Amino acid sequence: MTPARAAKVAHILGRRQSDVAVVLEEVHDPHNIAAILRSCDAFGVGAVHLLYPSGRSPKKRVMRSKAAASAAKWLNIQVWHDQEALLAQLKKEGKRVYGSVLQEGAVDPLDAPLADPVAIVVGNEHRGITPELAAHVDGFLRIPMMGFVESFNVSVATALLLYEVYRQREHAGRIPA
Repeated sequence: MTPARAAKVAHILGRRQSDVAVVLEEVHDPHNIAAILRSCDAFGVGAVHLLYPSGRSPKKRVMRSKAAASAAKWLNIQVWHDQEALLAQLKKEGKRVYGSVLQEGAVDPLDAPLADPVAIVVGNEHRGITPELAAHVDGFLRIPMMGFVESFNVSVATALLLYEVYRQREHAGRIPA
């Protein structure tokens, strides 16, 4: 590795947001997983938790796919089957856990304190986050929409939420130079 490349890698890794995590609950589409991993890397999120209480997690080849591999090699990806253990770990790290949902009462991400240590939970492409996990989050986020469709694709929603996390953290001076 050239000195210039080594310096670039060190600079980028030094800007990682170690107190921000993304949790994918039962997300199965390899394209969605790859897109989410790329968004996590792009926004400096180093920790990605794949939660599969059903036990059916994605095949390892998904992480090595052409679309995901360039981002996955820079991320700390953990697969979990025990929801309580994952939540306990996130709480131990001091993170507030927000679930992305469509339900009433969820707040606009602009109104949530996302500059603080946070974990963003996104759910399955068809069902969203499970009621079992929803019962344990600290709050709910809902991305405002003005059209006829009621939801974004899970990878698009994750990218939008991560942008808001980035925006708030930058405004608060929490993004390293």
